[in-house]
Amino acid sequence: MQQGLAATADMATVSETPSSARRLDILAPLPPSVTNAISMPGVWVFHGEPYSNLFLTDGLSTTNNYFLEKPGIANQLSQDAVQSVDIASADFGTEFAGTSGGVINATSRSGTMSYHGEAYGYFRDRSWQAQDRYALGYNTRQQAVEAGADVGGPIRTAQDIFFFGNFDYFDRTGQGLNRIINPLITDPAGTHVLASNCQATAAQCAVATRFLQSQMNVLDPLWDRSYRGLLKIDYRRSERNSISVVGNAMQWKAPSLAETETVAPNGGLIGDPIMREQTRYAKIGWTAQGSNQVTNDLRLGFFQDRITENPVPSGLSTANLGITIAGTTVGATQPYTSIAPSERRYEASDNGNWTLGSHTIRVGAGISWNRDYLNFLTNAAGLYVYPSLTAFAQDFALTGQRNYTYFRQTLGNPVRSLDLRPFHVWAEDTWRGTNRLTISFGLRYEREHLTQPNETNTSFFQTGSITEPWLNLSPRFGAAYMLNQRTVVRAAYGWYYQPLSGQLLDALFLGNGMYQSSILVNPNQTGAPVFPRVIAAAGAIPKGTLNLAYSTTKFRNPYAQEYSVAIERQVLSNTTLTLTGLRVRGYKLWTTEDYSQVNPSSAQSATETYTIDNAAGQAVGSYTTLLWINRNNGNFAHVYQIENVGSSWYTGISLQLRRNLSHGLSASASYTWSHAIDDVGQNVPFGAGFSSTFDATYTADKGRSQFDQRNHAVIQLLWQPTVTGSNSAGARYLLNGWTFSTITTLGSSFGVTPLAVVQGQQFSAVNMNYTSTLNGSDGWGRVPFLPIGSLLTGPQYNVDARISRSIPITESVRAIVLFEGFNIFNMQYNTMVNPIAYTSVSLLPPGVLNGARTGTLLPVAGAGQGIAAQGFPDGTNARRLQVGFRVVF
Repeated sequence: MQQGLAATADMATVSETPSSARRLDILAPLPPSVTNAISMPGVWVFHGEPYSNLFLTDGLSTTNNYFLEKPGIANQLSQDAVQSVDIASADFGTEFAGTSGGVINATSRSGTMSYHGEAYGYFRDRSWQAQDRYALGYNTRQQAVEAGADVGGPIRTAQDIFFFGNFDYFDRTGQGLNRIINPLITDPAGTHVLASNCQATAAQCAVATRFLQSQMNVLDPLWDRSYRGLLKIDYRRSERNSISVVGNAMQWKAPSLAETETVAPNGGLIGDPIMREQTRYAKIGWTAQGSNQVTNDLRLGFFQDRITENPVPSGLSTANLGITIAGTTVGATQPYTSIAPSERRYEASDNGNWTLGSHTIRVGAGISWNRDYLNFLTNAAGLYVYPSLTAFAQDFALTGQRNYTYFRQTLGNPVRSLDLRPFHVWAEDTWRGTNRLTISFGLRYEREHLTQPNETNTSFFQTGSITEPWLNLSPRFGAAYMLNQRTVVRAAYGWYYQPLSGQLLDALFLGNGMYQSSILVNPNQTGAPVFPRVIAAAGAIPKGTLNLAYSTTKFRNPYAQEYSVAIERQVLSNTTLTLTGLRVRGYKLWTTEDYSQVNPSSAQSATETYTIDNAAGQAVGSYTTLLWINRNNGNFAHVYQIENVGSSWYTGISLQLRRNLSHGLSASASYTWSHAIDDVGQNVPFGAGFSSTFDATYTADKGRSQFDQRNHAVIQLLWQPTVTGSNSAGARYLLNGWTFSTITTLGSSFGVTPLAVVQGQQFSAVNMNYTSTLNGSDGWGRVPFLPIGSLLTGPQYNVDARISRSIPITESVRAIVLFEGFNIFNMQYNTMVNPIAYTSVSLLPPGVLNGARTGTLLPVAGAGQGIAAQGFPDGTNARRLQVGFRVVF
């Protein structure tokens, strides 16, 4: 029984849909309630949930579970190796879990009774590509070559063993542009450092300006190379038993920003590390049919995804040191070789199906062993964070001052291994009550066994263990009622748990501060380093700078409750129209509370008021806030307690049109109006939980989700017209054999939250714990009196298209010439805007020469101005064109 929101891309759709590098990502948004998180190119978001999705190949997971979000969908697979792709965006069946987002399953191709194969090549020239709108006229256009072949058929004359193989090579070359577009550093166009932004001495400003100017608008090589291969053997022993063996491998190598940022508006491209990814996948599947009523599907799988980063010399005078100014990277990015991670997983699952009268009973169980091997230290060479050009210039001149916001470094053992051992069991009964009514009910149980820390920090006993959630019980319900021969009403409900990511497990494993020491140093602390020095050894760590993290005893997996109601109408013999309402409520989202800091109360004396100026320097308002000025334990910096206090809300209404292939035309279209809200603020430094504006006060951050896109539509068309039934030469070589394929994406703006950059201590009467936020908590640095998500990226209009011509050569061989274009109308759209709305400085009252200073918020020109038009996997959404040639036999 169909339930929930879903779409299936058949082989024709998969093979004919235009896609850069023959990736599957282009198919992800076919069902409703799916959108691309344009601020994180390549990351797909299902019904507004800020968590990872589940990617399957032939029913087994090929998801790298270490990352909370990772760009791309099954990057190791080429479109030419895939038979079909199933995408479920909400309310999927009991068999699937491992995500509170969506599920995408790619089915690999199999051999057939006769031999078939093809060889193909694609070429993209730089002159065919439009320039990125933020490239300032610099040549960042790309050249790409892709070549591959596949072949399949029977292995022996008995025609009970079949094979299919595919190999694919991709090579893209070009240049990326390292830019600095920051109103606190440069002019609005990002062409030069703005002198008025530096209030240090003339000599200090001159030296700092030269350092920054050498990084502005610098071209750096960007390239992307991959090898992908798949081999599948199917043994059909009998009508009741079949065995399949699949092996898949990928080798990928590129600078880390090559697939997401052709133009890097906030630096980071100079010295961008080289990433290597090695992916291996293998599966053995046995499908057995005991009788006409009983079937069983056994799957055994292996998956490995090894990601390494290798440093590239930046050539900067500061060598390996990390430096940021008002959020812009101006120092080294990755100074040392790292493995992050090498993930290896063994998986086994067994699912059975039993038809008993009007009931279809399905049961299943599965277990996997997942190990992440890691070898890296975050900020191993040190990171200085500066609020302004002035503060950086004063320290860069080697004056011995400490004008930074804070200094970060991690010391200790970089090597560790983390194990996750998930187990699940499920059952589902689908009952056909009448010819009109079908009801299904399922129940699923999941549990994860986790690696435990090997040491305990005696100051916080909670760091010695990680709570293992044990009651992840997921009910699933679906019903369908046929009103008449053309109309069906469906309803679905279910619970969906988000599994623990390796990033979060890593943070908790290291959270005791014993295995690795992650430090955050304020400039006024004893022993704080002076630029450009770093902490030489763990024994030299200043007191009160060590960060810890642990989970509560009630720690659990976040989950989503999903409700949907749909009415489907067959409007033509081959066309259906579905109207769906979807409600998703996220519970127990991961959040963080800093137990090192004393949360202020309304009665405390440290309540201060900021003056709000306009662009002319006139006071036009004020903002009063409590300040974080005390600590519970002076021996530590942050002590993060990972909690489950966050919530999310998603409401969507969608209209979905599906037309099956008829008269050479197939089509699918979906439109979704939705609104996504959450109260989880921003990612904390280890990228696993979320921190709030006001420590532990999450309701104050309830507002528009960063993944909220009110209107989103996707239209996919495939047309293979038969102009004439004649078999004449003119019909075969000119009139017939054309194929037109397009996929169009239309979307409204995403919201970006305005930020405030704080420059040092703000009030003479008190010292804030941290000077990174207006209230001193070092939480989310948003402007608290402006709406969340109030800066808009702008709408998105994108059309990808392909036109191909099939030319018969012999009776069994044909050639295909094709042209593809991505964003063919070159309607480039913003993926990033300048989020800095205010900067806060400490000033004397007007007309006063000395006395108490107070914080003053100064508006920053250009807040909300677009700074990037990025895309995945080419790093830009500017128009790209390519030509292809295929020989098919």
